[in-house]
Amino acid sequence: LHMPHGGPFARDDASFDWWGAYFAQRGYAVLQPNFRGSDGYGLEFRRKGFGEFGGAMIDDIIDGAKYLVSKGVADGSRICAMAASYGGYASLMVPIRDPSLARCVIGVNSVTEPSTHISEIVKRYGKDSMTLEFWDDYIGDRFRDTAEKAAISPLRNAQGIRVPVLLLHGSLDTTVFVEQSRTLRDRLAASGGNVRLV
Repeated sequence: LHMPHGGPFARDDASFDWWGAYFAQRGYAVLQPNFRGSDGYGLEFRRKGFGEFGGAMIDDIIDGAKYLVSKGVADGSRICAMAASYGGYASLMVPIRDPSLARCVIGVNSVTEPSTHISEIVKRYGKDSMTLEFWDDYIGDRFRDTAEKAAISPLRNAQGIRVPVLLLHGSLDTTVFVEQSRTLRDRLAASGGNVRLV
């Protein structure tokens, strides 16, 4: 089970994690990667994530899963990507960037269209907010360029997600608005995808 953390300015450590523990005690190998851009490894490591929101940060997550497969810890034919917020976004990006890896995706309160998420942040917090500055660091200029907007968007690449997708989203979430999951559900359904939103 692939469980990248949210944030993306956050990290997983050896402390108790109820999600990871729940699945591990049921026999799943659980990977919680601290990809570039994660906290806790110094400013230089964090800055390696800047501008890599849907790029090298996702590749780090994919590489982690492939490493566990190569070591015999994980079964490459039974990997599911599951996480929340940025982690949910990253989970949705895994089958887009590497269609052969994940067999299913579970996204909780996931960002599904970064450019729309940025627009919502501007509306809510303003163009000079620290919140916008945070997202601007990680997404960089990508959300201003049409081709790059498409490259880092699960919504715009919905036709490439050919695995079952379960979306869970709180309707009152004020960090990632529920429309992010509703819109992806509709797009996946329209393209013949196997999707359910709770």
